[in-house]
Amino acid sequence: MRRARLLYTATVRPAMLYGAQVWGVRDDGGAPAKSLLEPLQKVQNQCLRRITGAYHYTPIAAMEKEAAIPPIQLHIETIALQRAAKTAFNKVEKELAKALKGIWKTLVKRQRKTRWPLVPLKALRDRVKDRKNEIQGFLAY
Repeated sequence: MRRARLLYTATVRPAMLYGAQVWGVRDDGGAPAKSLLEPLQKVQNQCLRRITGAYHYTPIAAMEKEAAIPPIQLHIETIALQRAAKTAFNKVEKELAKALKGIWKTLVKRQRKTRWPLVPLKALRDRVKDRKNEIQGFLAY
């Protein structure tokens, strides 16, 4: 079981969630669309059944707890929040944001009808504070 879990967490899940720090969060900072998560959940459930050797009708939550693998939505949110927390105080990110703000200001001065893009990282940074304890409690299992 340990080797199967290691194989899933080291190869399958990273391949499925490549770039999830970016696509796993909507522009308003909310959770990804259900249609995006369903195929990922199906693959994870199949892998969990193989890892644990569970029957088809075994509850998914029981398999996740037995294999010590969090639900896919929680994992995507966790890695997105980790990225937001990591880049919150990054000097390069601040300089890029400053440069982009200057570009947008010049466009607005030219009377263009441009809309300031929503920054998912800003919304995620706010949620980092709220969800930190909840995620820590789940990962403690």
